[in-house]
Amino acid sequence: MLDRNSCDEDGMFGGLWVSGNLTFGTIVIVSNMKILISSFQVSIFNVFLVMASTLVYILFYTTISNGITISNDFGTFYMLMSAPQTYFALLLFTFMFVLIDSGSVYLNVYINKWHRAHLRKHEKMQ
Repeated sequence: MLDRNSCDEDGMFGGLWVSGNLTFGTIVIVSNMKILISSFQVSIFNVFLVMASTLVYILFYTTISNGITISNDFGTFYMLMSAPQTYFALLLFTFMFVLIDSGSVYLNVYINKWHRAHLRKHEKMQ
């Protein structure tokens, strides 16, 4: 069963190329989503650029992985897309960064409120 998912003669699944492509793909997708989520003003142009960037990456990766047989990446796209761990990693990292961003925004608001209250209290004492 593993042989049909692997481009290795010995039936070994993945390797450095699959791990590297998973890491790079996760960085591309998560960073594009972070740019979209962190934008103060979301326009059609922003959404188009983020989606186009992600789609161009997937298109080039698919072309290299499925079309160029002498490439070390040959067959890795199928390996990644057939593994549920790929989708889990993408969701995990996307939500993790969204939660970190949201948490830092709320922490900044709380610190600013505390600082203003402290300044008002200090002014009343003088």
